Amino acid sequence: AIILVTCREDMLLPTVVSRCQTVFFSPLDDMAMQKWGEGQSFDGAPSNLSWAMRFSCGSPGLVCESMETGLPALAESLSKFLSFQKSDGYTTVATQLISFVESTVARWIKENPNTSKDAANRRAANLILLMFGMAARQLIRESYPSGVELAGVLVDIERQLSTNISIKVLLESLAARWANLCVGDAVFM
Repeated sequence: AIILVTCREDMLLPTVVSRCQTVFFSPLDDMAMQKWGEGQSFDGAPSNLSWAMRFSCGSPGLVCESMETGLPALAESLSKFLSFQKSDGYTTVATQLISFVESTVARWIKENPNTSKDAANRRAANLILLMFGMAARQLIRESYPSGVELAGVLVDIERQLSTNISIKVLLESLAARWANLCVGDAVFM
């Protein structure tokens, strides 16, 4: 048996799809994630692993990827911005986001020279969108007035990510739109 894993079934040839059986995997529950996490060894602070476990929503792969890229440290440095507290301006945040993507992509390409730079850029940007999505869910849970609008911004940014837009422009737009909703100005949508 051959196991073919994809997140884009629409990109597979019809002849391949016709010979496959679809199997969906569900996220692990909290207990299974905890047990899995105890068997792993990651560099970094325990608080980073704790954040990565919450971030992953039951996906061990996301825990590994977030820890390997340093995403928990980025989330910590942006915590005030993500939770709508008084923080640095959006240009500083955009610079941090761009720097994260560039360093992550450079490391991935160094580890595997056959990696597509475009695909790596999209994957790194997707990690950032997931981080912002986690923050938006928390704000919605706290009944923050702009929480649902934030989710809409993320949906729009994710849609744009699938186009040929510059990742830098996209991340600058994300930071600016998030900051404007933070101060209550939804006009900049």
